[in-house]
Amino acid sequence: MENRKEQLFRTIVRQHIALGEPIGSKYLLEKSHLDCSPATVRNDLAELEQEGYLTHPHTSAGRVPTEKGWKWFLERFITEQDVPRKAQEALQKASDGASDRQQVVKQLAKTLAESSKQTAIVSFGPDDTFYTGLFNLFSQPEFQERDMVQHISNIVDHLDSVLAKLYDQATDDVVVLVGSENPVDEHCSMMVTRIDDPSATGASRAGDVTMIALLGPMRMDYDRLLPLLRFTRDLI
Repeated sequence: MENRKEQLFRTIVRQHIALGEPIGSKYLLEKSHLDCSPATVRNDLAELEQEGYLTHPHTSAGRVPTEKGWKWFLERFITEQDVPRKAQEALQKASDGASDRQQVVKQLAKTLAESSKQTAIVSFGPDDTFYTGLFNLFSQPEFQERDMVQHISNIVDHLDSVLAKLYDQATDDVVVLVGSENPVDEHCSMMVTRIDDPSATGASRAGDVTMIALLGPMRMDYDRLLPLLRFTRDLI
C-alpha cells in the first residue's frame, strides 16, 4: 500500500472501532487530515476495496474493514496503549481477593470484563469453563439482531467443546483469532492466552493449563485490549 492509502485505511479502522459504523469518504477526509481531493480519497478507497481490505454494507455508502483488513491492521498498525492506572488497580485488587487460585482467576475475569467492556472467558480444562460479561457482547451494534443473539447464545452454551480446540493454538503470549480463525464465531474476534499452572508437575497437560480470553466483535479496540489482557495474565 502507498502511504496515503495506508493512512486512510488506519483512519477507517480506528474510526470504525470508535463509532461502530461504516465510515464515509467525507468524514474520512476530515479525520485523516490528508491534503488531497475527495475524488482522490474515493479512488483510494475503491482500490482498497478491490484489494480486499475494505467492504461496504449494502445499506451504507461507508466502508468497514474485511477480515483480511483486520488481519492487516493487526500485523502492521497496532499501537498498544498503556494500561490505565484505574484498571491496573482494579485488577490488582481482584487478584488479592482470594486464596484459591481458581477463585482468583474468576475474580480477575470479572474485573477484566468490566474494564474491557467485552466478554471474558476462562477455561481451567476442557470441561471447566467460566465466562462473564456476556451482556457486553450483546450490547454491541453488530449483535443486535435476534437471530445473531440466538446463534451466539447457542455457541456460548457449548463453550467447553469450543475452547478445547484452542489448547494447541494458545501460547503464553496473546494470540488474536479473527473471523474465520475464531472457533466461537466468524463474526467475532478472540484474544486468548494460556498460563501453565506453576504447581503442576511433569509435562504440561490440558488440565494443568488455564486459558483466559476476551471475546468481542472484530471491531475490538486491539490497541487498548491487548496490553490489558497481558496485564491480567501476568497477575495470574
